[in-house]
Amino acid sequence: MSLTIRWLGNACVEIIGKKKILIDPNYLIPPNKELNYVLVTHEHPDHFREEAKEIKARFYAPETAIKAFNLENLAEPVKPGNKIGNIEVVESFCSKSKESVGYLIYDKKKILHLGDSFKTPEVETDIVFLPIFKPYHKEIIEAAQKCKAETIYLIHYSPEKKMDVALELVGKMEKAGLNAKVINTGEQITL
Repeated sequence: MSLTIRWLGNACVEIIGKKKILIDPNYLIPPNKELNYVLVTHEHPDHFREEAKEIKARFYAPETAIKAFNLENLAEPVKPGNKIGNIEVVESFCSKSKESVGYLIYDKKKILHLGDSFKTPEVETDIVFLPIFKPYHKEIIEAAQKCKAETIYLIHYSPEKKMDVALELVGKMEKAGLNAKVINTGEQITL
């Protein structure tokens, strides 16, 4: 069985493997119409779009995100330590968020998505998605080293406006011995 990953813009990532998963559904490119789970990391408005409510899937989110996005009749609340099929809900720290979580997906590869956060839990993973926030490049590199990921995919930016910042971070990560990648919005990676 193959594992495919697509970055759909912002912090939105689609993972198709054992289960069909969409994380932080504020997408620029439409996701797969057949999904098992839609996962939300926190309540910031750039991590959810109203149209995502039309997706036929099971929704999971922290309680504050459920309230912020009016998902009371759609989503089940999650906290670190919860399990959803092949997914473990993990701690995450998102600045200015009331409550945030990350998701560790066990598939052909272990995949970690923390939303806006670059503070990783004590967990080793194969793939991690991290934001590019320029003032925090040192901390983002430390987070990537901490989780010992084979590959770091940079997300949560507009390629049209911030590609220079993303490429700068890739260069810093390479100097630190890390395998960081910038992918195009909608590009499919098959593992």
